[in-house]
Amino acid sequence: VSISKLQFNAVPGKVTGAASLDLASQELDGDLRIVVPKLAFLSPVLTRTIDGSLEMEGIITGPLSSPVISMKANAKDLVFEQLNLKTLTANIHTTGLPPRVQGRSELRLKYAGQALSGRSNFSLEGKRLGLSALSIKSGENELTGKLTLDLKSLLAEGELQAKARKLSDLSFLLGEGLVGGAGIKTTFEIVNNKQKIGLSLDGRDLKSRFGQAKKLDLKARLVDPFKKPSGDFALKGSGLRFGEVTLATLALAGEGTSEKIRFQGNTSGKFKDRFEVETRGVLHNTSKAQTLELRSFVAQYRDLPLKLLVPATIHRSKTGYRIDPLSLKIGGGQLDGSWSLENQRLSLKSDVKKLPLADLPFTRMSRFTGNATGSLY
Repeated sequence: VSISKLQFNAVPGKVTGAASLDLASQELDGDLRIVVPKLAFLSPVLTRTIDGSLEMEGIITGPLSSPVISMKANAKDLVFEQLNLKTLTANIHTTGLPPRVQGRSELRLKYAGQALSGRSNFSLEGKRLGLSALSIKSGENELTGKLTLDLKSLLAEGELQAKARKLSDLSFLLGEGLVGGAGIKTTFEIVNNKQKIGLSLDGRDLKSRFGQAKKLDLKARLVDPFKKPSGDFALKGSGLRFGEVTLATLALAGEGTSEKIRFQGNTSGKFKDRFEVETRGVLHNTSKAQTLELRSFVAQYRDLPLKLLVPATIHRSKTGYRIDPLSLKIGGGQLDGSWSLENQRLSLKSDVKKLPLADLPFTRMSRFTGNATGSLY
């Protein structure tokens, strides 16, 4: 059985091809070519901005039970909403039919003056999809690894590693201007039928519109992220700057679940003047409110020491904010009270004892001296 010439012409483009099937040997041989000079005709159908040209070629050979399929696609000046690709080339080669398929794929594209290429072997064995020899490159940056996904449970096993020596080459992908370099390693494990994900990040000389960091290290672990997430993290940094705030050192660690996270941290830096802070506490989170429980807070601003005398609670909900109680030692004095701004109503209760006015940042410029004692309701 054969189709010697297949041709279909329409306003958007044309389709040509041929195919033959040997009934005795069940061998198949065919090819197909699709040419679409202008993809803009899809815009009103998909209600999205689409443009560019597309050419696709496909070849199928071998027995019906396990055919070999090769496909190639070339696109030029491809536009999809805000995405503009100068060129895109994709190649896919497969052998077999589900539930057992093996193959390899390649991708190359140019966007905003940058080039990106990728390749991977893949296999489908029943409900398991595997990616191996994975490599994605852009400039001096590369992602490599292997991954296996259980299509039934959506649990994954494997490892991905990224070496980003020049993050500025990835700005076109992330939509942010980035400078610096980073190494990232992500591991995927299945433990007791639960997904476990490990993340390690090592960043150097990082800069973005949000700030900068000379050094930034992050280690994190996440367990069962899709059902009942829990995990821990440890963040360390140095040489950080956010606007007028500089942090010479930063250390923050935490562990818990999405409802309750215990944390502790310390930092030193400068904002108008030098400061040091050390704290620990618990963050409670529900769908209706968040509560920050500070169990310890010790700080030094210039020569002024500060210390939390009893645990303080900061509550945030749809109605507003509430701090209750607050008992803070400031130098040789003390501040006690509670504050709330809820339902557009301010409630304030404060007692101060022997506050050293000369040491307070907001009174120093006014040259106040002496101690302040009083109450405000």
